[in-house]
Amino acid sequence: MLYLLPGPFRITLTGLADSLHYAPLTVFTYILIAPVVVVFSWSYDTSTKIIYPMIILMLVSVPVLSIYIMNELNAITKKEFIASSRIMGGGFFHIYRKHVVPFINPKLWLLFVQQVGQVLIIFAHLGLLKVFIGGTDIRVIEYDQKTGEPIKAAFSMSNEWAGLIAQNFQYATSYPWMVLAPVSAFALTILSINCIVYELKNPIILKKQRKKRQAEKVRESHSVTPESFQFKG
Repeated sequence: MLYLLPGPFRITLTGLADSLHYAPLTVFTYILIAPVVVVFSWSYDTSTKIIYPMIILMLVSVPVLSIYIMNELNAITKKEFIASSRIMGGGFFHIYRKHVVPFINPKLWLLFVQQVGQVLIIFAHLGLLKVFIGGTDIRVIEYDQKTGEPIKAAFSMSNEWAGLIAQNFQYATSYPWMVLAPVSAFALTILSINCIVYELKNPIILKKQRKKRQAEKVRESHSVTPESFQFKG
């Protein structure tokens, strides 16, 4: 694991990974994915044109995520309860299984959900660059009346959301629903992901708010008002 490496190696890897924070992932993925799904799309089957971009997206994200997890593990191993466990004779695997894993698991789930949203945004960017997951089909739409040159357009072979947005963007004014439908799907999905991230980030605060609301409801249901009394004449 990275956090077990010597200090100089970790510093070097951290410096290299930090540089990727400022590099546009869309450009890297475009350079690596375009030859398969655009240039030589005709020579690959559909499964390859779907699996290969997924692998590239994972590999591009690995350096930054690895450094992030390494820093989190370093921070956890400096906690007092880890030192106490070592003093009491706890071994490496015992500490990792009983103390580190329960501490890091919530952060890993949060990181996973955040990466899902990031991947969706990259898909949208690639769609605007005419790189569609599942393959890009270049078709001749018409011929120029003056020069006779063919006018081509890119179409998504898998009809994924980013492809539908990009290939129908020219019809946004005439037939807006052709663009609004996939855009709405993207927006709702990203909104759902952000809600999940918020829940994962603030579980304790949300639990306290729920308990407070429940307590207020109980007090209101048991509160005594003038209407609670019935006077007999």
